[in-house]
Amino acid sequence: MKKKRVYETVTHHLHEHKSLYLFVSILFLMGVVFGAIVVNSLSLTQRHDLFMYVSQFFHEMNNGYIVTAPSELFVNSFTHYGKYIGFMWILGISLIGLPIILIMIFVKGVVIGFTVGFLVNQLGGQGFLLALVSVLPQNLILVPAFIVVGTLASRFVYV
Repeated sequence: MKKKRVYETVTHHLHEHKSLYLFVSILFLMGVVFGAIVVNSLSLTQRHDLFMYVSQFFHEMNNGYIVTAPSELFVNSFTHYGKYIGFMWILGISLIGLPIILIMIFVKGVVIGFTVGFLVNQLGGQGFLLALVSVLPQNLILVPAFIVVGTLASRFVYV
């Protein structure tokens, strides 16, 4: 009985605000595309420097210089994204927060698009696999969360 009521409430909410969800989702996807395009606009020197930095990171990781406990990484990531989502919520209760919320959604898309685009551009198939293993799992949870929080925060501005 309670599950059915929650399902009906969520379905009603999504149906009622589908245009806002669509707008925020398209804004995020535009950010992803823009981030992938930005990779191609980097100069050869910038690409080389960034690739050398990434290569150095992997080299140090293989040699055991970077050792951080998985639980510590999880806590750091959870804290970082909790602050990000909390900031979006705070902006949602202020009148001037809407443009900043939308910029935050767009920038998150740019970061993801740039990361995946750069890895694929520089490493080809291995870069795609690396992006699939390292970027996709966390973003399966984060992207919907950002879209929902961004939509709800945008909705609060108008209430």
